[in-house]
Amino acid sequence: MNTLLCLLFLIFTLAPAHAAILNKFPVDYNDNTYGQADRCAQSVINAGSCPTPNFQSTPNPGAITITTAPSLPVSEGTHAIQHIAKPGQIAGFWNPCWLFGSNLTGLPSCDRSESEIAIPYTPEADEWYGFSVRIDSATQYTHNASFNDFNGQVIFQAHQLGGSCGSGFGPRFVIWFSNHTGSLVWNAHVDAQNNTGTSCPNVNLATRTDLPLGAAVLDQWENFVIHARWSTSNGLLQIWRNGTGTTGGTPTVIFTGINSFNNFNQTDVKWGVYQSWWIANTAGHIPPAGEKSIVYHDNIKVGNAASNFAEVNPAPSAAPLPNPPSNVAVQVH
Repeated sequence: MNTLLCLLFLIFTLAPAHAAILNKFPVDYNDNTYGQADRCAQSVINAGSCPTPNFQSTPNPGAITITTAPSLPVSEGTHAIQHIAKPGQIAGFWNPCWLFGSNLTGLPSCDRSESEIAIPYTPEADEWYGFSVRIDSATQYTHNASFNDFNGQVIFQAHQLGGSCGSGFGPRFVIWFSNHTGSLVWNAHVDAQNNTGTSCPNVNLATRTDLPLGAAVLDQWENFVIHARWSTSNGLLQIWRNGTGTTGGTPTVIFTGINSFNNFNQTDVKWGVYQSWWIANTAGHIPPAGEKSIVYHDNIKVGNAASNFAEVNPAPSAAPLPNPPSNVAVQVH
């Protein structure tokens, strides 16, 4: 083997493999910018309904702010992102909200503060997601039993976009926290509609499956990893909450079955905070004064089918992929 071939062999076998992480990720905010994150959905950008340069939080820093340690918490490194959501009704109409390209600040219809990135979606293909999240103890919200508040406070969504159905009737998958059981809990749910042909899904809560993730905590970072195969026939979801080691150990929950919809061509990855019933005052209920949610996110990672738990694990203690040794010498005899 000649010298050139030996060098090429060493480069390709010893170099760390990061190709499985999509090129828009990871998002760790340590460069003090949003990077590719927090952009409006592509359909909103195409319609000219999103502010230049296509960031939802601009010009609305009251809702989405990059935080700097040590004044505000970060999971790792120097920066994280803070999302604040608060309903406008009765709450003084202090309501930072930039939703679908429209500035809803001061309106009672604000129910969220989120960042997002749309990525191509291939049915039946595996995807990997990881993120760190921290619920601030300043968060205050009620559970509205009369409105069937099954969502709680959504902090992560794998939504769907494009195709013939726009954004559909709702996300295929979310993770949320709630006090609807009398104590603070983590939960997830998957919505599944095996619609066929050119039809689009309709609201049908009978297709929702809850995935309990255990008691939630305040003012502490938690790390989630999701392995998903989105399918209208043979879906898979594995969710690790604070998994350890290179494989995460046993997943906190496992789901198999239908977990996606037809007629979509993008996955809209969203992180932040969203409370569904805050906008529903037409139903005769109004969020009490003082309602708000403050949630931090960090280390958002998304990988394709070639990725794995270790590559998207957001935990600061996660072992990095090895770098090539610096003392390798090639000798040709």
